[in-house]
Amino acid sequence: MQSHRYKDEIFFYHEGGVDVGDVDAKASRLSIPTGCEVSEDMIRSELLDKVEPAKSATLARFIKALFAFYRDLHFAYLEINPIALLANNKIVPLDLVAKIDETAAFLCAQKWGELDWPSPFGRAAYAEEALIRDLDGKTGASLKLTILNDKGRVWTMVAGGGASVVYSDTVADYGWGKELANYGEYSGAPSTEETFTYAKTILSLMCRYKHPEGKFLIIGGGIANFTDVAATFTGLIKALQMFADQIKEHKIHIWCRRAGPNYLEGLKKLKVASDKLGLGVKVYGPETHITAVVPMALGLTSVLPEPDLTAGSAPPPKRELIKVKNTNGAKKTQKAPPKGERHTIVTATPETRAIVYGMQNRAVQGMLDFDFMCKRKTPSVCAMVFPFSGNHYVKFYWGTEEILLPVYTTTKEACQKHTDAITFINFASFRSVYETTMEAMQYPQMKTVAIIAEGVPEQQTRLLIKEAEMREIGMIGPATVGGIKPGCIRIGNTGGMLDNIVMSRLYRPGSVAYVSKSGGMSNELNNIICRNSNGVYEGVAIGGDRYPGSRFIDHLLRYQDAPGAKILLLLGEVGGQDEYDVIKAVKSGRIDKPVIAWCVGTCASCFATEVQFGHAGAQARGDTETAMAKNAAMKEAGIIVPDSFDKLPETISNLYTKMVEEGEIVEEPEGETPQVPVDYTWAKKLGMVRKPANFISSISDDRGEELKYCGVSISEVFSRSMGQGDDFDGAAPSHLNWVYTGLVEEGEIVEEPEGETPQVPMDYTWAKKLGMVRKPANFISSISDDRGEELTYCGVSISDVFSQDIGIGGVLSLLWFRRQLPAYCTKFVEMILMVTADHGPAVSGAHNTIVTARAGKDLVSSLCSGLLTIGPRFGGALDDAAKMFADAQGSGVAPKDWIEKMKKSNQLIMGIGHRIKSLANPDQRVEIIKGFAKKNFKATPVLDYALAVEQITTRKRANLILNVDGCIAVSFVDMIRSCGAFSKEECDDLMAFGTLNGLFVLGRSIGFIGHYLDQLRLKQPLYRHPWDDITYIQELAGQGPE
Repeated sequence: MQSHRYKDEIFFYHEGGVDVGDVDAKASRLSIPTGCEVSEDMIRSELLDKVEPAKSATLARFIKALFAFYRDLHFAYLEINPIALLANNKIVPLDLVAKIDETAAFLCAQKWGELDWPSPFGRAAYAEEALIRDLDGKTGASLKLTILNDKGRVWTMVAGGGASVVYSDTVADYGWGKELANYGEYSGAPSTEETFTYAKTILSLMCRYKHPEGKFLIIGGGIANFTDVAATFTGLIKALQMFADQIKEHKIHIWCRRAGPNYLEGLKKLKVASDKLGLGVKVYGPETHITAVVPMALGLTSVLPEPDLTAGSAPPPKRELIKVKNTNGAKKTQKAPPKGERHTIVTATPETRAIVYGMQNRAVQGMLDFDFMCKRKTPSVCAMVFPFSGNHYVKFYWGTEEILLPVYTTTKEACQKHTDAITFINFASFRSVYETTMEAMQYPQMKTVAIIAEGVPEQQTRLLIKEAEMREIGMIGPATVGGIKPGCIRIGNTGGMLDNIVMSRLYRPGSVAYVSKSGGMSNELNNIICRNSNGVYEGVAIGGDRYPGSRFIDHLLRYQDAPGAKILLLLGEVGGQDEYDVIKAVKSGRIDKPVIAWCVGTCASCFATEVQFGHAGAQARGDTETAMAKNAAMKEAGIIVPDSFDKLPETISNLYTKMVEEGEIVEEPEGETPQVPVDYTWAKKLGMVRKPANFISSISDDRGEELKYCGVSISEVFSRSMGQGDDFDGAAPSHLNWVYTGLVEEGEIVEEPEGETPQVPMDYTWAKKLGMVRKPANFISSISDDRGEELTYCGVSISDVFSQDIGIGGVLSLLWFRRQLPAYCTKFVEMILMVTADHGPAVSGAHNTIVTARAGKDLVSSLCSGLLTIGPRFGGALDDAAKMFADAQGSGVAPKDWIEKMKKSNQLIMGIGHRIKSLANPDQRVEIIKGFAKKNFKATPVLDYALAVEQITTRKRANLILNVDGCIAVSFVDMIRSCGAFSKEECDDLMAFGTLNGLFVLGRSIGFIGHYLDQLRLKQPLYRHPWDDITYIQELAGQGPE
């Protein structure tokens, strides 16, 4: 059994065994269209015609059940050879081999059970490979490492899946394939620490064996969309500093070519560090072709001068107009498409509008900036859909002005209110993208859908393709960055940051239309095309999965029929047969425009076994699917195929020059480069602007790796010894009774009988104290008593509180829980107060406290102002998180299923998510709380459940970790449940009563008072908010969502 784009196939041969021979030629076949079922009658008639009738019924039942099993468990291939049919009609499979779709793990993990994945290259993993694989599993970034030859001389550290293949190809194409030491990538915005670990691992491998002629480290990558190059290079530099002496000892030559957000700062840092360490690193930016550093490093081409890093971002390349030579010859006319042929993907125009699914504010802002740069009259995004909040508005920039875009909870409402939207851009995760895309395709107005998510199960993708083609809807993705139509629209983050849009002149159309599998390489293609022609007409990344929603041929036929597209460019890859559809179209004459094409993955021939590259579809299933075979076939068909990817720019330039000279392409002078305001945050990061702070604070700081209290990190707060105060002795015993008795016995005092006691009306208070009267109380209290000789907390005198040294945690346990908890419990309570004491001046409560203090109000008023902000959006989610996780753990539902249930009910998971922290860059507060709970509590089932949820949510996004609120909440539940001091009902009551939120209020009051005192100490004046930080809206209400 095996799966294809539009069908599943069952092969059957009645004489199986090891000598079965060519199954394709011998076996009977049954094709089942995607989404259709198979019957026993179909199986008998199509497959079992050579089987004895007495046996066919049993076999038909078995094959039908096996096919259901194949689909249910998301197999991609299943072979049983042979099977034995015994006399009692029992079927026994004797040998089996299968491939499953690993992306379906979130659907089938429980059914699959524990799986042992085969090691690549038929060997055990290196320790370094296992380390990177483990790190990859804990982060939202992509970190991959495969060691090919640990004694090799050429090592790569490449950002991006497509780019990693291109660099390996170039090394192999220049004859150094045997010296290629590794294959891998680091991409998806890895943190500084993750990059450090990755770089350190590679350098340690390079320094394991010496080579007399030295080694080469190629640090490269395509032009990044959103990865901060400077941040990742900080980690790289840290690794270079660690290995500087060994790098020089092993004669390692380092060459770097990198581009993307903040790349100049990254290259500057690397160059400064190189000069300081004496490493001689050569650095290049986007002005240099992506793989040009490879032949330079290997001494095969002359070394280009390094760029001036003191200048700003690379401007658009200057090009002189090419002189037209053929002024009289007849120009080639645009061939009309065949009658009746329609393109499922609608080519975008400056009026095309889209609905974006998911709260992707950064991507939407990038689309609007592109629109403004292209001088569109209206934004390309008309609405967003986010099911986890009510209808509301989100503020975006339109140039220097601000506009509001509506956000709806349902796709239905968004489509109903924005009937002009014909494109659906889906940022949903791989877990929910199938349902959300299927729903969007039910609305007739939708003509194009783009699926960004990676890891969509192949069965779901095939069903989406079937639905899209039935409804004549164009589909881009899954696993795509999107596409771009200069002057019209860009999908999501395609094209990268604004400076890259300008550098590649994507704000106006050119003459070269491309289609690529790799999204990361699309930015590089934009750069290559811009520097070797008049620019991009349109570019689409169809996605790297085995079954992309639209194929190369779908887009190239559209480009063929578009008068503005003069040159067609195809960047394919190893695996799949889609390039052969293009070959047929060229051979038949359907495509007669010049096509330049290259398939990456030529380095696969250097490997002894089958290789799976970065994309799910980048694996050859046969000889015809190798990159070398496809490149040869395309060249034979008349397609222009360069000798290597490194020669692609030269190939484009030569063809473009020829077509301009012959008058096929008419060049126009470049107009003025458009200017788009840079976002203040990014401009400040780049050192372009500065602005006076609205606040000044000197007591706490939450901006770095760890929260700090007056410069002391939260780790040090707990590691330092924190004294508990002095012990106090009890009062001296009274001797009065002893003295009086002695005096009576000695006759010094004469006692007399008592007479009648007179009756005098007694004050009620005194009478009640004596138990003489009773009256219903207006209040009842069970936690403290100030009526006796000493104040008592739940029956424990204040003297005992100090003599027993129970601390503030013990006092709180007496007053809040009416019992004296074990020491580790009271210590945990104190830890909660310490951790929640403050989180910097930027949070809403501290902000209110500061503003009130600066208005001249007293301490209590300022404290109350801050406390009144505490609620579901700030600090008030601890109880909800506790109840949510406690109920989930108690229900017995698996974490994966619970997450899916929460998503379907549009409920956010309280206690999950952090602004900057991730598994690879953990919040130290969480680590401290979690470590204490694990070490001291008798059991931590709720914490364990929450950590299992975290392992799933962080696969979607690295910062969806168990945050400090969530960790405190679940650990607190485990503490009260396991300490033995409370019944189950009492535990439930404590969660329902708001106890955890109370701990937050108590702890945070410390910080609020600190901010009040801080402002007075700093003598801060009355605060008035600046006008330029307020959006003033003068329009009438009533438009948009209600």
